[in-house]
Amino acid sequence: MTNHLIHRVLNGETDAFRHIIRDYKDDIYTLAISLVNDEITARDVVQSSFIKAYDKLSTFRGQSKFSTWLYRIVYNESMQTLRKQKRRMKLFEPALDPETEEAFVADREIFTELEEEDHRRFWINEALSRIPPKEALALRLFYLMEHPIKEITSITGWSESATKVNLHRGRNHVKQVLSEECNMGKEDLY
Repeated sequence: MTNHLIHRVLNGETDAFRHIIRDYKDDIYTLAISLVNDEITARDVVQSSFIKAYDKLSTFRGQSKFSTWLYRIVYNESMQTLRKQKRRMKLFEPALDPETEEAFVADREIFTELEEEDHRRFWINEALSRIPPKEALALRLFYLMEHPIKEITSITGWSESATKVNLHRGRNHVKQVLSEECNMGKEDLY
């Protein structure tokens, strides 16, 4: 359905883009609010993301799902907004004594680490949604929910060897999806 709408927009039927907005606005807002943690800022991010998606729609090559392409735009817009906010705050920061400056530097480092963690979490969840369900389930149970293999066999009814195979294949598929979609190296996964 989305591909049909994209085709209509690219052929000059610009009104069809409102259907794309209707289909994705809630998911886009949820993603934006999770990244910027502010309703007004999230609305601005959503608006600018849809504008950018409309302007750049002709560059969508269809190598990934449209939603992945659109979510990447929202992620980039969110990060750009956060960087702008940081710069504005820096302009108004008073001169600090060395001890207070160290505390601010530590806070900035924590924020950067959290931002990177959010980035990793988003792409890992996106990758899990694009691999076979059994493999995604095995990876979620083992890595995200930290169940041992024996417990996974109890939950799923799989044999121990089937569980290990699903974990192995799932890891390979996730690595493949991440390397294709977001050019992440192995070091970014851990």
